[in-house]
Amino acid sequence: MATSHPCLRWHADRQLYELDEQGRKQFFPFTSDEEPWVAWLESISAFSFQGQQGHLTVRKEARPRGDQYWYAYRRVGPRMMKKYLGRSTTLTLARLEEIATAFPPAAPSPLPLSRVGFFYEASGETEISDMLESAKKSS
Repeated sequence: MATSHPCLRWHADRQLYELDEQGRKQFFPFTSDEEPWVAWLESISAFSFQGQQGHLTVRKEARPRGDQYWYAYRRVGPRMMKKYLGRSTTLTLARLEEIATAFPPAAPSPLPLSRVGFFYEASGETEISDMLESAKKSS
């Protein structure tokens, strides 16, 4: 059974972050410069961040010497991109927002395809008949 990671989400209407842990939602009770923030980061291995500047999957990873560091992930098109965030003691909400802006924007979802004869075209693009007509004129 898959476990759900906590989600830290920005609410523009209230100008606050909301923490959703296993369906329990509460407005984030502390700022990132407080000890409870670091304690919370130390108690988890991953969380989802939906900030003002974008979304990230955030994971804590162990390194060979035993140190643990946080990394941000975001899928951009077919690629999974990764950026370093830091240790629990240096990770802040401002750093999460900064890294969210450092990723390229997510690629727009592809347009639905519709079948035209033996051809496929992206809906909203030039019609196949228009393309054939243009080809006839140029030859």
